[in-house]
Amino acid sequence: MTNPFRWNTWLGLSPLLVLMTAAPPQDPPQLVLVKHINTGVCYGLDITDTHLFTTTNTGLSILDVSNPVDPERISRTGDGRPWFCVTVDGPFAYAGGESGFAVVDISDIRQPEIIGRCSDGGTSYDIALYETFALVADDSDGLEIIDVSDPRAPKKIAEVDTGDDTMGVTCSGTVAFTADIGRGVSLIDLGDVSRPRRIGTLDSTQSSWGLTIAGERLYVGSFDGIVVFDITDPGKPLFDECQDIVHAEKCQDIVHKSIYHLTDGCF
Repeated sequence: MTNPFRWNTWLGLSPLLVLMTAAPPQDPPQLVLVKHINTGVCYGLDITDTHLFTTTNTGLSILDVSNPVDPERISRTGDGRPWFCVTVDGPFAYAGGESGFAVVDISDIRQPEIIGRCSDGGTSYDIALYETFALVADDSDGLEIIDVSDPRAPKKIAEVDTGDDTMGVTCSGTVAFTADIGRGVSLIDLGDVSRPRRIGTLDSTQSSWGLTIAGERLYVGSFDGIVVFDITDPGKPLFDECQDIVHAEKCQDIVHKSIYHLTDGCF
């Protein structure tokens, strides 16, 4: 029997967390509301096979989603200030918000512990991982690169001024892509992480708020909708003329940045 949750997509909607289940990929994608979970304001999220990690206005919440139609919140941690993003890798969750960047030990999923911090006063809005480094979209500070080889002592080793407020980041190969509010997307060469350099921009997107990569496609979200780029060669992305721009008005009732968190099977 086919698993009906094969194409699960979790979307954060303030003030609720919403589980949307899509049928096998259709054009346009069809989303069905399955469950509301009152976690308070939900800003960012990541998911593993059995757990959902979501950032809220007080920190990090962890839910057991082994049964997708009946999730259970099992633990939380934080500092009482808003956390906006989280990326999970193995026994660690890398999170950020108004207090900067934090490393959370989740080896005991029911007792998560903040074990490392790195902050220069900025606000972290998104995190991507590259080798032993965290790439942090840090608002007006641009892109920050933090060495997390020692999770208990994360250390910033470099930053790149993107020329605008940086709200999102992802990477492919040795190229990082940042979502910059007024400039579209910046391309950052990570060949030497201690000396990252800005190598280009994608000017056809304006007011970019978030982005993600699926296969060889870069999806860029703005208030106007989603723009798709072919990144077969990450250093020379091309507007994908075979993919229509998904405009915001076509995306049912999903609004603001929630539409731009694209996960498995959404497209």
